[in-house]
Amino acid sequence: MLFMLYIILGFFLGSIPFGLVVGKLWLGTDVRQQGSGNIGMTNVMRIGGKGPGILTFILDFAKGWLAVFLAGMTIIPDETDPSSPILFLSLVAASAVCGHIFSIFLHFRGGKGVSTMFGSLASLQFEIALICGIIWVLMFMTKKISSLSALTMLAVMPWLFIIVPWVQNISFSGYQFMIMFALSGLMIYKHRENIERLLSGQEGKLKAKHVPRKQNEPDQQAKILFRAGDVSTYDQFVCPGSHLLGSIDPIPGMGVSGLSSMDQPDPGIDDRDLASGGFLLTRCGIHSKAAQTS
Repeated sequence: MLFMLYIILGFFLGSIPFGLVVGKLWLGTDVRQQGSGNIGMTNVMRIGGKGPGILTFILDFAKGWLAVFLAGMTIIPDETDPSSPILFLSLVAASAVCGHIFSIFLHFRGGKGVSTMFGSLASLQFEIALICGIIWVLMFMTKKISSLSALTMLAVMPWLFIIVPWVQNISFSGYQFMIMFALSGLMIYKHRENIERLLSGQEGKLKAKHVPRKQNEPDQQAKILFRAGDVSTYDQFVCPGSHLLGSIDPIPGMGVSGLSSMDQPDPGIDDRDLASGGFLLTRCGIHSKAAQTS
């Protein structure tokens, strides 16, 4: 009876839609109505930037970790059947992930469960969680596609419950493997739309939304385009269309120094305008045309 209560508790904890909460309290929006409509880290980061996305990951990770940790505190080792605690904790871990996917607070709809699964694995078997995390990071560093990273990790994850015990020279639990295999299959199914976009080459890379600065704050990434030539003879530079982008101070040898005034750049001008022989200046430094094309 106690085991069942912890499985229910795991589902309840997993059901807490932290992505939705972060969106409401931090961003003032319903993340289900924007982007992919998902309540997970990836969509929150696309909508609101790195801060809200990272916080969503931490909270979703924590609820999965907490569910397994609390259940583990109640276990009394059974010498006659050592696989029972492993089976119990695996069910709690799967329950927390399923709670995120089928949230009771969202009419049994939710996210895809990746962050919560990482938390559950970290509490259940840290070595496997670490390997899964490395797989995710390496794939993301290569392709910058969150869904592809998750799918690659999910394809490998259940087999680690056979490989890691074998490497450690301990027996593995067939029941645990089946639970994780089924959980991985469910999560891959929840990525079916991502799979379709990946196959068609339409899946986008993860890019955190740039949060615009207030008008009275300097934009240190703003770009200045100015004419090539003897820049020491000019105090100000006007780009095509007579749109003033900024003022610079000449210095011997380099031509220009730091920016003395700044207006927002013309959105119709981009780096391709440098092909006419201009340079690109930012508050972070001076970059020649050659540096931009290398």
